[in-house]
Amino acid sequence: MAESSTQKHVTITSHAPVNVEVDTSVLHRKLYLAPIKNPQRVIDLATGTGIWAIDFVDEHPQTEVIGCDLSPTQPTLDPPKVKFLVDDIESEWAYQRNPFDFVHARNLAGAIRDFGRLITQCYRKALGWVEFQEWFGYPVSPDDSLNGTALQRYYNDVYSAFEKAGHDVQKFVLPYGVWPKDPHLTKEEVLLLANQARADGRKRNIHTMFNFYVVYGQQAEN
Repeated sequence: MAESSTQKHVTITSHAPVNVEVDTSVLHRKLYLAPIKNPQRVIDLATGTGIWAIDFVDEHPQTEVIGCDLSPTQPTLDPPKVKFLVDDIESEWAYQRNPFDFVHARNLAGAIRDFGRLITQCYRKALGWVEFQEWFGYPVSPDDSLNGTALQRYYNDVYSAFEKAGHDVQKFVLPYGVWPKDPHLTKEEVLLLANQARADGRKRNIHTMFNFYVVYGQQAEN
């Protein structure tokens, strides 16, 4: 198993969805880091809009790519060599014809209840490499300028909400939007805290950072 992490500034250079563009910029425009060679069958888990799957086929025209997601937000007409499926990746995969040369997933934090089962299934269906790209959802600051801020409290309260939803927030959390009610906070208090957190995010003296991890591996040879 190999893990790669690095620290750098990100410049947005395209009109792709912001989260997709940030991920790609962090990786210096690379779609993946696993040392795959001549892939024939690839699956993109929780493909979202399908941008990664389409870009992968552009780089590897010989490859057949399946993009699956619970939401049908992909193009209505499948591009050549790309097939989009509406499916729950936590259920048993029923579309395997041959083993996949590469299994790719990113930004699944907060969406998967049993990562162990999902990863086991990935390796059961993969002949080659499996790669996960994830943000660690809790912010840090190298100079402790985040301490005691509304932004820090916001993420602390969000974590408790994810714990109650059954997610492993110690490792796999990527909070977005407005979360379910906290029994200790009223709706008005939640909105006030969210506004204070957004204000903290715009302050130059609070140096907030998030860690981005890329982990890839393959089964050991017998």
